[in-house]
Amino acid sequence: MDPEEDWSSREAWESLPCDPDLSRSLGYELVDWDVITSPDHSDNLILLPEEQEALAEDAFIIAEEDAVCDLRERL
Repeated sequence: MDPEEDWSSREAWESLPCDPDLSRSLGYELVDWDVITSPDHSDNLILLPEEQEALAEDAFIIAEEDAVCDLRERL
């Protein structure tokens, strides 16, 4: 994503195509996360960033196991 573009408004997000041009960078970078099974033995996973700085910013994800995949395997 071009750093000059401002995607903070609802109108900007709604103006984006549903099927983006894959030849253009979407501005994401792959990072590694630790995957932990839920302590209550449900089908949920807890994902924690490996970088301590991100973890200190309360970065975490709780998701159903079926909703999680490794994007590097899907490229």
